[in-house]
Amino acid sequence: AYANAQGAGVIKELVQEGRKGFVTCELLSLSTDIESYFEVGTECQEVCAELGAEFAQAEFLNDSYDTIIALAKLVKKQIEAVPASR
Repeated sequence: AYANAQGAGVIKELVQEGRKGFVTCELLSLSTDIESYFEVGTECQEVCAELGAEFAQAEFLNDSYDTIIALAKLVKKQIEAVPASR
């Protein structure tokens, strides 16, 4: 479920529905917003601990090896599609 800025509230609702674990992930941009990442992670982790639910926080997209490789492949494909200059 998309939790937006009210992740803790969404977690509480989903636990009531029987969900037992949660993962948060910064998806809004490739630029790191460390304050939001920390706040959401800390708040959601605390709520999960109170409710007895599992919690994990995914790495930033721009710190992910897989994301960097995928972006590099896209850039390479675009560069190769450009005709060579004379």
